[in-house]
Amino acid sequence: MLPPSTASDDSLPELFSGAEWRSLAAHLKLSARQQAIARLTCRGLKRGVIARRLGVSENTVRTHVRGLYRRLNVDSRLGLVVRLVLADRVLDGDHR
Repeated sequence: MLPPSTASDDSLPELFSGAEWRSLAAHLKLSARQQAIARLTCRGLKRGVIARRLGVSENTVRTHVRGLYRRLNVDSRLGLVVRLVLADRVLDGDHR
């Protein structure tokens, strides 16, 4: 895999399927925008790339990322990914 600074926009595969993302978003009470930003963040995309993809400013992305971190009680991208994986395991235990 290429280092993050040279990786393409789509260097990492999706962490969860569309249905899994919808279940996670409902379980964690994420807005549609928070879900979209979480998906792109989990793929390793930088804030500027996410902003261009979603047609919003980098400041808007920053605000949504802060909201995600607060809602999920994490303080980093890695924490976000770990929290989502743990929540997915809980949902898998419930068999969705």
